[in-house]
Amino acid sequence: MAEPSTSALLTGSRHVEGVALITSAALLFGILAAVVKSVALPTLLKMQIRSLLEWLICLAAAAFCRETRRRGGDTGAAMRVYDNSGAEARPSTFAKCGGGEGGEREAWAKLLFGPRELSGWLVLRAFLYWVFLCCWWLALEAMPLGDATTVVYIAPVFTALHARLLRAAVVAGLLPVCTNKSGGAPWTAVNHVSCVFSAFVFTPLALVGWVDARGAAGQLADGVAALRSPLQWALLAAISAVSSAGLALQTLGYQRLVRELEAFSRVREPQPMLQLALKSALLFHEPLEPLGLGGVGLIACATVLNLTARVRHSRADAERAQRENLVCV
Repeated sequence: MAEPSTSALLTGSRHVEGVALITSAALLFGILAAVVKSVALPTLLKMQIRSLLEWLICLAAAAFCRETRRRGGDTGAAMRVYDNSGAEARPSTFAKCGGGEGGEREAWAKLLFGPRELSGWLVLRAFLYWVFLCCWWLALEAMPLGDATTVVYIAPVFTALHARLLRAAVVAGLLPVCTNKSGGAPWTAVNHVSCVFSAFVFTPLALVGWVDARGAAGQLADGVAALRSPLQWALLAAISAVSSAGLALQTLGYQRLVRELEAFSRVREPQPMLQLALKSALLFHEPLEPLGLGGVGLIACATVLNLTARVRHSRADAERAQRENLVCV
């Protein structure tokens, strides 16, 4: 029997890496939701501080990656990206950008802001991510943790329709949203652009509008006064670190699953949802509502459907590769 081709092995390896990365990101976001609910501050103030702290984390991560490249060491998974066809980017993408001050500036620009042709997509992604966080964190304040997370995890019902209409993607179970156009940018750029626009554009404008429209200056002052507590700062630092790590893992996972997103991506494992439902009951004494339990069952069924579709497609790909190898022989 013919041995699997090298490209097939690489594709399988990328799929396993992608699934592991996105599942890890989902677990981190589950932890993040519980920590966010524990911080007694206005949502927009939490987002502003989170953005500033995460921005500093992004700068430190980019500096580490740049130093690794400058020394000529292996860039590793943190600096490896894939283009929209699923192929790994050309080595020249991460080659040293020449010597001298100009080369250093170019290297920093790629790490912090990504390729110039993707800048618009990165800004759009930053805005959509900010809107998502705002809605999610507000929901965490207004409803039980398990119910809020259920709504987030069944959102692929709607993104499936968008993917079908906009990208003609095949729907399998609950179809995830396809990798966006910014998938060719390094994760450092995705994180950094999101943090910069959140910290210096989106959240400040939202704070001004909130105070002006709702007369919330008193609430904002009370929130600032609560920052005197070291516990609040410790929780905010944990939120920033976990949020940064989760977004990085999610971005890297999407890049590896660019060819296989119809099988797995935004439809995540059911374990994080069940984990959050239990946290909601044990930590915040919130009842296990039918919405949360039903959401766990719905996502579990969708996951089984997607994995079944993935196994079927994998077998078809393996048989096709075997036939191609036999023809070549």
